[in-house]
Amino acid sequence: MAQKKYSHRRMKKMMREDEFASTIDKVINWIKPHKTIAVSGVVLLFVVVGIYVIATSYTHNRQDSSEKMMSNALDIYYYQPAKGETPKYETPRAQQEAALKEFEHVIDEKPTNSVAERARFYMAADYVKLNQFDKAIETLSALFAEADYPFKALVGVKYAALLQDQNKLEDALKIYDQMADKDISQNTIKDYVLLQKGKLLRKMGKLDEAKAAFNILVEQFQNSRYEKEAQSQLDQMGS
Repeated sequence: MAQKKYSHRRMKKMMREDEFASTIDKVINWIKPHKTIAVSGVVLLFVVVGIYVIATSYTHNRQDSSEKMMSNALDIYYYQPAKGETPKYETPRAQQEAALKEFEHVIDEKPTNSVAERARFYMAADYVKLNQFDKAIETLSALFAEADYPFKALVGVKYAALLQDQNKLEDALKIYDQMADKDISQNTIKDYVLLQKGKLLRKMGKLDEAKAAFNILVEQFQNSRYEKEAQSQLDQMGS
């Protein structure tokens, strides 16, 4: 009787099927004397899966709820009456006070970390509009210390600009220094940071350091929208 011949692909498939069948057989043979352990394992698996499903559902619901609250607060913050519409708020100050109250409500509801950070950022912006500069600085200082990049860079730019407005130039420079030291992969607005750092240094009379900041921008960020302004600054300084 002629022996069957199989192709290489067919042989590999048969080997995989045989290995699978062997594994199943080993599992069944193990379960027979270990029924209690097997059942406990299955129950534990179902418990773990159940906890995961509940936790995931809770996280999603919490995120949806906090995002909705944040959206409502932003609607107030950015509200502008349509042409011919009677304004909802008597004064711009009343509007910002209402927005601030909503952002505080978002924080009180213990939202996700991302929403909490954005709420604090806009609270600081509200404090500025309400001329509560010390509170704005305090809020941005804490947020800058806690946030991660790239959001940290946005906080830092706002924070440094506020410090400059309050004539706290050395403090502002320290913030720019921290951000300028980061790689572009972390600080995606490093070119803008370098521009602002250079302008601040020039204002402070630290011309050599200002030129160094502008030169880094020009040399390393040739496609940046801020490259021409940096070059203009260098030209004005006789570099």
